[in-house]
Amino acid sequence: MRLQGKVALITGAAGGQGKEEAFLFAKEGACVVITDIQEELLEQTGKELLQVSPQASYFQHDVTSKAQWESIVSQVVEKYGKIDILVNNAGVSP
Repeated sequence: MRLQGKVALITGAAGGQGKEEAFLFAKEGACVVITDIQEELLEQTGKELLQVSPQASYFQHDVTSKAQWESIVSQVVEKYGKIDILVNNAGVSP
């Protein structure tokens, strides 16, 4: 429980490395918030994560949008009071 009391925001977490990080952080006690642009996959992963960590959240998020970043950060801080860990895992192609 090395991350007990910490709030982690992980982008690109609907699958792959981001998903694995989300579950690892949750198992270590973090309150995990995952985001991704892939809505259906994100919802599936979010529901799986809630089984491990009932306080987790998930949001659709395009990391190339400044407005969406502002919205996500505001929502996380409003709900959890802080962000301790940011894993900016989302890949962006030019």
